Amino acid sequence: LLSYDIMCQWYKNLKERLLKLPHALRIQLARYIVKFVIPKLHILGHLKLCQELFSLLYTLGAAQADMEGIERIWSSSGLMGASTREMGPGSRQDTLDDFWHYWNWNKVVGMGESFF
Repeated sequence: LLSYDIMCQWYKNLKERLLKLPHALRIQLARYIVKFVIPKLHILGHLKLCQELFSLLYTLGAAQADMEGIERIWSSSGLMGASTREMGPGSRQDTLDDFWHYWNWNKVVGMGESFF
């Protein structure tokens, strides 16, 4: 599954974009069957046709996925701007790396709960 908030618009020119890629890369991409979807919270703002074509509700194998995982972190990561604004580049990068490592660690540790 490949999700994007405006997949219905992005998908329209996909063939032209693929033709601009090197031939070897196009062959690699053609091997995979990719289903294009719009995340569940964003699909509600789209036209009925977009909802029918790109909704996870009609996607075989999507299960209970909402494809909004990346959105969950924005409320916390937005605070990092204020915290790191006055830092030098090295300190800022280290702090941001620590933040994202901590987020990823908590996500991995919590994965077990989602299986039950």
